[in-house]
Amino acid sequence: MSPIAGDDLIGRTIAGGKYQIVRCLGEGGMGAVYKALQPAMNRVVAVKLIRPEMVAKPDAVARFHKEMMVSARIEHPNTIRVYDFGQDHGQLYLAMEFLAGISLRQVIETCGRLELARIVRIGKQVAHALGAIHQHGVVHRDLKPDNVMLVESYGERDFVKVLDFGIAKVLEEQVRLTVTGKPIGTPAFMAPEQAMGNAVDPRTDLYALGVVLYQMSSGRLPFDAPTTGAMLLAHAHDLPTPLLAQAPDTSPALARLIMQLLEKAPAARPANAAEVAARLEGCLQDGPAATLRGTRRRRPGTRPLRSRLWQLVLGGALAASSAGVGYLAVRRHAPERATLADGARHPQAKPVGDRGLTGDAATRRELDELLGATAPLAPEGCRVVDAATVTRLVDASRVLGQDGGGRRALDLLGDNPGPSAEAWVILGRAQLAGNAAAAEASAAEAVRLCPGYAVAHELSGAALRELGQLQLAEDAYARALAAAPSYDAAREDLGRLQLRRNDAAAIATFTELLQRRPDHPSARLARAQAYAGQGKAQEALADLDEAVLLQPGSAEAWAALGELRERLHRGDAQDAYCRAKQLGHAGAAARCKP
Repeated sequence: MSPIAGDDLIGRTIAGGKYQIVRCLGEGGMGAVYKALQPAMNRVVAVKLIRPEMVAKPDAVARFHKEMMVSARIEHPNTIRVYDFGQDHGQLYLAMEFLAGISLRQVIETCGRLELARIVRIGKQVAHALGAIHQHGVVHRDLKPDNVMLVESYGERDFVKVLDFGIAKVLEEQVRLTVTGKPIGTPAFMAPEQAMGNAVDPRTDLYALGVVLYQMSSGRLPFDAPTTGAMLLAHAHDLPTPLLAQAPDTSPALARLIMQLLEKAPAARPANAAEVAARLEGCLQDGPAATLRGTRRRRPGTRPLRSRLWQLVLGGALAASSAGVGYLAVRRHAPERATLADGARHPQAKPVGDRGLTGDAATRRELDELLGATAPLAPEGCRVVDAATVTRLVDASRVLGQDGGGRRALDLLGDNPGPSAEAWVILGRAQLAGNAAAAEASAAEAVRLCPGYAVAHELSGAALRELGQLQLAEDAYARALAAAPSYDAAREDLGRLQLRRNDAAAIATFTELLQRRPDHPSARLARAQAYAGQGKAQEALADLDEAVLLQPGSAEAWAALGELRERLHRGDAQDAYCRAKQLGHAGAAARCKP
């Protein structure tokens, strides 16, 4: 069976009858793609058949299976789903999600230059997809507009799906790339290291993303070469035409980002895809006002944005902050460990004993893992060194996250856990749910023992918030951030207090959080509410658009999006309301009128 048989395969089945070919969708250098039916699952799929000459050796077939196993594990809203792969009578096949949409190449060919808001929207989603791919150790190697599909999802246009990740590596192993040899990938989008046949890493994909962004911004490629060899040499050695020379009205921030992505040396490019996504978002604050803002003035007699449904939606999404989720025993959405900015002991910290461990080092390491999973550790001189105390704190920390754990932790620690800031913090956490005043007293003692311990200040802020002393709570969160600027929990809690009193500073607080963590699960909803409170409807809408991309199963995000669209007299408000209804949002159900 020839994989490049065009209409000859229509109506036939492959892979032991699993897939029935409907029609050919297209052919390329790697093979052909077909629309097919999968009767056993009652669904339509896309089946790619790889050209036999591309993977001719047995070891290449084994690599194909290995790479596809990794690709099949990648699940992200902006990456295509790989359902199945295998070999049928010597023919390698790959079954994937069927997408009804158009490629980014078709959009660029039709529209030429794209508007800034659309560039940012598409670019961020591609960056999110690359981030997910890279986390699995995969380098795409062939990112280009043909491999970026734009589909409609729940009424949202330009929902990005990135295709063909993982395949290029297998083929590159089979046909080694040289300037004069057969290229694996597309020369117009190849990073210098790839064009020269050198080792690639995730920053190779970031270079390709830079080329894609350049083309969307200017309608042209950064290099104009008549042949494949000349194009590869240009990427390897020539300087790209400055974007602002091709498109003088481009956002300066976007131009700076794109030109950095096109740096020859990988180390000079942005560090990762998350940084690119965050910087793309910042470009919306830097572009031409007519292109970006378009903010409508509220008509006389209309209600402000913060309507009852909006408050209910975002109130539900943010209610966790008043339930104490800012504490390590509960918070699970921030996997990275925060650290003190200087990595050293705070100059005012009072050592509780000799520096270094005198007890069981393994138990101390376990305590560090429990305390530092989502928050900064205590400065070194403030950490417990007594072996018996370390063991007791480990036991108390273990039970805190369990049902009834607070009571058991209190039993283990007693009313006075000793001269240890860490012990007083653990005690304060155990007290917080039932006795905020006692928790504040414990936090104050931890601060007294170790003024540089950021978590002690954050605990103080939480207890003061529960006691209704909101200004003092804000001050405590600010002190936590002064001790540990990368402490995301403290920054989030500070932002929520600012949001509670409609302080415009909440926008900057959540923006800084999102710059560090673009995929933060609730910060976009919070910043959307902050923008809405300041009358910045378009900015709020952009955040909610991004929120439903990152969390397509969030009923709160869809309901908030519907509310804001309705306020802006958008005809697609019903789509968002009905999606929220499907996800179980009671407030949106009455608004859904399909």
